[in-house]
This record gives sequence, structure tokens and C-alpha cells, in this order.
Amino acid sequence: MTVASEGVTFDATVESRSSPSLPESGDMFAMSLEGGGVEMAMTAAWGQVDDLFFALMRMDMAPGADSEPGPSLPYGDAREECMEEENPVPCMMDVGEAEQEQADAEAREADDEEFEDVLAAAVERLEQAA
Repeated sequence: MTVASEGVTFDATVESRSSPSLPESGDMFAMSLEGGGVEMAMTAAWGQVDDLFFALMRMDMAPGADSEPGPSLPYGDAREECMEEENPVPCMMDVGEAEQEQADAEAREADDEEFEDVLAAAVERLEQAA
């Protein structure tokens, strides 16, 4: 979806998620927002264990920041293939951007796995305490 606020346009996504760690009463979603120099990703989960309600939220204001900053020049086979082009610069930029997108996707996947690990441990502790 596209959201506009005070003249700034943002591209946003909201998706329902599920987790085997959530109790029956639980639910979760993920949201991302990008535009106007802002990039944000959030995951939230909530539920009830016995008579205790819980919520867990992860917010990252710079998703992918742990990976290499910005596109880098390719190396190895990709670089050699680009060097065969008449003008290798556009090829190198495209490959560098694709590699950056892959690194960002891997960083988001690692964040999702960490969130799931924390959620599983928290729900398990709540169930043991109930």
C-alpha cells in the first residue's frame, strides 16, 4: 500500500504471520514502511497464557543496516561477466544492487528467526510459571 503524510509518500506492507510458539489465543503480524529517507520494519505478537496477557514487539528503524552499507562492486565470476560487457559499469551496479538486496533479505530472515526464538522462550517460560 502507499501512504502519504505531510507531503511524504511511503510504501508500506502489512502481513499476517503465524508461529508454532503462539498459544491458541495468540496472533502476530509484520509491517514495513519505506519512504522519505525512512525505513522501518516491525513484528508484533500477542496472546494469553492462563490469566496472563503478553505482547512482544520488535522494531528496526534501519533494516539491513548490519549488512554492507549500500551496493558494492561485484567480484569473482560476476565481476568477470560484467567486464565482458562493452560498458561494465551498469552491469556492476545492477549486480551490486542485487547482492545488497540479497544481504538485506538474509538480515531480515535472521531477525525473524531471532524474534521466533525469543517468542518461543517467552511463551515456554509463561507456560511453566502458570
